[in-house]
Amino acid sequence: MIYGPRRHWLARVFFCPGVSILAKVMPQCYLQIMELLEQLESQVEALLARLDRLKAENAKISAEYAALAAENEALDMNNQKLREALENEEKLRTEALNRIDALLRRIQEHNSVE
Repeated sequence: MIYGPRRHWLARVFFCPGVSILAKVMPQCYLQIMELLEQLESQVEALLARLDRLKAENAKISAEYAALAAENEALDMNNQKLREALENEEKLRTEALNRIDALLRRIQEHNSVE
């Protein structure tokens, strides 16, 4: 129990007829709540702006990836065509060398017969 002059002050604050403690502290609570709401709103706005930037960056990167994938596919197809052309050239070269060797043998055989 609180005695003395302090008791009367507390009695006036807490037990004053017609004025509740809530009525005394509510304006300050409302101000704090409003400040917190403003902070929350600004943080939500910042997060939404960041989300928009990230979505735009993601779309840009996805488009770049798709372009690179298409370019890579085209390069792979071109590479395959070049490999096939090289194989054909090697076959033709081998065939040409075989024919030249065959001609040289015929010439040598012809010369040895004479």
